[in-house]
Amino acid sequence: MPHLVTSFLRSSTGSIPHIKAVSRSRNTSRSTSRSASRNTSPHASDSEDRHAVKMPDLAEAIRKHHRLSLHFGRSASKERHQHVPYSPVVIDWSVESPPVVFHGNAEDSTGALVSGQLFLDVKEDLVDVESFEASLNLVVTHKRPFQNNCSDCQAQSTEVERLKLLAHPVPLRKGKHQFPFSILLPGHLPASMDTPVVSIAYILSAEAQFLTAPTAPEGFSTISSAKSERIIDVKRTLPEPLYPHNSVRVFPPTNIKAAASYVSDVPPSPPEYAEDEMSPTPPIEYYDLEELVAARATAPNSRRGSQELS
Repeated sequence: MPHLVTSFLRSSTGSIPHIKAVSRSRNTSRSTSRSASRNTSPHASDSEDRHAVKMPDLAEAIRKHHRLSLHFGRSASKERHQHVPYSPVVIDWSVESPPVVFHGNAEDSTGALVSGQLFLDVKEDLVDVESFEASLNLVVTHKRPFQNNCSDCQAQSTEVERLKLLAHPVPLRKGKHQFPFSILLPGHLPASMDTPVVSIAYILSAEAQFLTAPTAPEGFSTISSAKSERIIDVKRTLPEPLYPHNSVRVFPPTNIKAAASYVSDVPPSPPEYAEDEMSPTPPIEYYDLEELVAARATAPNSRRGSQELS
């Protein structure tokens, strides 16, 4: 048995160098065959060139695919103008009166005048205008409605005045036609405002109804309308009082008097000052605070408890 083991080890040690030499020869043969195949295969070179050419094209395609197109103000405005439907009659405004201002408080103000001109711009050769009216509405919008889930309670519209600019239907030729108007706003109305709770706005709206030609030769003409709105800003100015407001308060049981003098109407921009004066100046005294404790007891409902309390 020991003889067999030693012979096996000798044979194995002798065969190891031979195995290494065989493996080296195989590796060299594989490398030479790979290099030869690379140099002699035209299809492989063509495919590599094609891949080298196609990769920049693929990157350019991906770059174009991910390119963003942003719509800025000019392009968006052009698209809006393109989608505006055509109308043979267009209404335009020209307010000629100065800024609408109520002078004084609601009881003494005489109101303010709103005057200007309305224009009907006729685009076609001849258009039959049936009616042309204008109205001034006072719209009060409550941003917090009185009732939940009540859309009708949110906005309240009051018609201040309505003007009938055409007494009867009139055919108008192509061009601009002027219609002057004037509205006197009463002085008791509120001024325009926009607060987080409520907003008040004066909306001047105009509407013209006209006949359009039939599309079919045997059809009938239909009545169409053109509308336009404009917001009128209304403000109020309060006169400055001649004398400041004086207020005096007495603090019993002492004889301390505090007098304050200030202007009742405070503008938002310039700073305003108030004068305070205390007289006479009392000596330093100490006052004790007395704590009053009130106890409340509830009588039981049983007869026994009521007898004990009686």
